Parts: sequence; structure tokens; C-alpha cells
Amino acid sequence: LEARRREKAAGGDDGAQNAAAWEAQQARLRKAHVLCATCVGSRAAVLRGLRFTHVLVDEAAHATELAALVGLARGCRRLVLVGDDRQLPASVASRDAARDGLGASLFER
Repeated sequence: LEARRREKAAGGDDGAQNAAAWEAQQARLRKAHVLCATCVGSRAAVLRGLRFTHVLVDEAAHATELAALVGLARGCRRLVLVGDDRQLPASVASRDAARDGLGASLFER
């Protein structure tokens, strides 16, 4: 903390540079026509405020229903699920979650 205070006093403030970099990144993301993210990664802070009106979920049979819903909650109007229900089932690490029915995929439903 003390080193940070000295740096600011000396005129070095990474905060302004970080804020400018964040804004530049946000501007690029807002201009994008296509964004790619994992289901849960679509909740990342860098994507905050963005709407996903069209969502494609690849390997939809392998993603749990709850994971797939993360991206859909950002304004989805059109959804495409791509996957093969005869390959890998939805992945759930918790036995309790699987027992309680949270191991189903949206594709499966």
C-alpha cells in the first residue's frame, strides 16, 4: 500500500491506464458481431452489459442445463443447440448435484 502511495505521488498511476485499456476493450467488444465464450465464461466481467440476442451452444449435450442458461440470461432471442446426445453426457462433478437432477443438459430436456 505504501509503495502504491509513493508511486501515485511520483506521478505514476496505473489506474488511469487500466481504465483506458478497459474502455478500449469494451468498445471493441460492443462493435463485435460475433463473440465466442464458454457457457460459464459468458458471465465474465469483461462481457458485463453486453446482450447476446443469438446464442449457439456447441457440445450442448455435454453442458449442464444450468451452465447453458448463463449465456441465455443475457437477452437470448434465438438459440441453437449443437451436440450429439449419444456421445458424452453432461458433466457434473458433485454427486449431490447429480442426485438432485442438476446433471441434465438443456439439449437433453
